[in-house]
Amino acid sequence: MSLAGGASLGPEDALGKLGGGLGTWVSERKKLDEGTRATNTLTGVSGAYGGMLSSPILASILTLELARPKAERSTDTLIAGLLSSSVAFAVYFPIAGSTFVGLYKLPSFKYEDWQLLAAVPLGLVAAALALITVVAAAVMTRLTARHEHRTILLATIGGVAFGLVGVALPLTRSPEPISSTP
Repeated sequence: MSLAGGASLGPEDALGKLGGGLGTWVSERKKLDEGTRATNTLTGVSGAYGGMLSSPILASILTLELARPKAERSTDTLIAGLLSSSVAFAVYFPIAGSTFVGLYKLPSFKYEDWQLLAAVPLGLVAAALALITVVAAAVMTRLTARHEHRTILLATIGGVAFGLVGVALPLTRSPEPISSTP
């Protein structure tokens, strides 16, 4: 529900941004062209997701679905993403003994037919929340346009706003990971 509302995102958000940021940083340091920079950014995201998901190909496909690179770069991005996510999986899995997703315990679930009907109003609520999020982003962009060069001020205001949302709506925060010790 928090993802539909645009509030708290789980560990995949931070991992993806870290991997993509690393790919972009390396590309900028080497002064690579824009197409190669985009490929390296998506390769970094795939690598970051490689240890989190249960299969390296899932990380690559997820990255391609989310980013939809240009047709001429999609093959390069897929191959580089598969390589980076495979390496990440090969490093993370033997050390941790499971995938990153395995750190979270999910409750048991038994499907019943009424749940499919319940998904319709939940989907409508999510669509309304998404629309509100888009409108709020547009309003905030317009309000902060004058202060675009004051990144520290804007980041501080954004942090305070998200902190207030987390305090006011504690269920929007990510769940705590289950400890491996009893």
